Amino acid sequence: MKSWIPIIYITIIAFIGCRSPGIDIFGKKTPHNKYEQKLKDAGLNESALGKAWLYMADWSLQNPVIIQLPFREAGYFSGDKAHASGYVFNAQRGEFINVTLDKKPLKDFDVFLDLWKLSRDSIPGNLTYADTTHFNFEVEEDGAYILRLQPELLRNGNYTLTITTGPSLAYPVQAPGKESIQSFWGASRDGGNRFHEGVDIFAARYTPVTAAADGRISRVNVNNLGGKVIFMRLKDRNISLYYAHLDSQLVHIGQSVKAGDTIGLLGNSGNAITTAPHLHFGIYTSGGAIDPLPFIKPSNKEPANITSPLDKLGNFAKTGSRSINTSWNGKPLTILPNTYVYIQGAASNEYKVVLPDSISIFINNSMISGLNPIRKIKVSADTNIYDQPNLQAFQKGKIFNGDEVDVIAGYNDFFYIKNTDGLEGWLKH
Repeated sequence: MKSWIPIIYITIIAFIGCRSPGIDIFGKKTPHNKYEQKLKDAGLNESALGKAWLYMADWSLQNPVIIQLPFREAGYFSGDKAHASGYVFNAQRGEFINVTLDKKPLKDFDVFLDLWKLSRDSIPGNLTYADTTHFNFEVEEDGAYILRLQPELLRNGNYTLTITTGPSLAYPVQAPGKESIQSFWGASRDGGNRFHEGVDIFAARYTPVTAAADGRISRVNVNNLGGKVIFMRLKDRNISLYYAHLDSQLVHIGQSVKAGDTIGLLGNSGNAITTAPHLHFGIYTSGGAIDPLPFIKPSNKEPANITSPLDKLGNFAKTGSRSINTSWNGKPLTILPNTYVYIQGAASNEYKVVLPDSISIFINNSMISGLNPIRKIKVSADTNIYDQPNLQAFQKGKIFNGDEVDVIAGYNDFFYIKNTDGLEGWLKH
């Protein structure tokens, strides 16, 4: 019997606003948009749950949580609500981003996983997607990226999201643990008359210098600054690599090389004659030199272990007895004591909690407590009880003048209460 392969929809597109057409340059819709169209065709986009799903799709892109890479989060999506999670992170050109989503159950729990590039451009960028639990991509432009997770409606499941980074090119010096980068991009040269257009990798003389990717040697010559140099044009990529201060050049113009092939030996020729042997490594595009460090910087850093207890995922809770000063959407945010929250995810020693108005933030797991009553109050008038802290929300029931209720949590101008008959909901105070 063939094993069942879970479907994770992965899309790489450009973020152009709160609603994207989700169409690539060939006019092909993304899986997320195909599902959205199915909802519309079935008339479910006008249902309360369908509207909530579409709303959360947009909300998660407009209000993502800020994360630092590498990152790992364990979380839970409940089928009785519409969910979507957005994450924004910075990435540099030349980095290689790896995204993995593990999920349970494998069957009947499909998740749309979309990656967007924040941009002011009104034209979508290239789009690609794959039906897999893992994808990676090379960052072609510095900037902020948004990753969105959204399950189909009426689906329950756990997930673990892992995002890591690494270099997109192989390291150009073959001396593991015996080399060091000591001079970086942008450093002043010649009294400030020019700046350093590369990085300097120091190692022993005659250390093998290797091709950082597959390509073709485009130039082998000698100049005053770089001494013995090699230019290499990469295969299927619009960049050239520059190797300078070599002791020996071991390739010729037009030669094809593979990543890891030795192309020269490290030295200090050219204007480096008075310095210790090192390789000047640079990268050039049609627009000039760019910082090569993200392309080659080794990265063995793993995401922090998740130490927050996972048995709280998918449960409602409240914050502790102290206010929490944090930020949201670039602005300061104060979470008052005993604020009602939904625990959706866990990362490191934090929980990702969702406030009643859909704001998602990370807070330390020590700031979460159970939904035990805070105090009792006696109401002074007949009052409606709502299913959300909003006077326009659905009315779950009513309590009457003189009734005594337990106050469990709160948010804004509402208490979350429970009466003696077991009615729970939001009371305006």
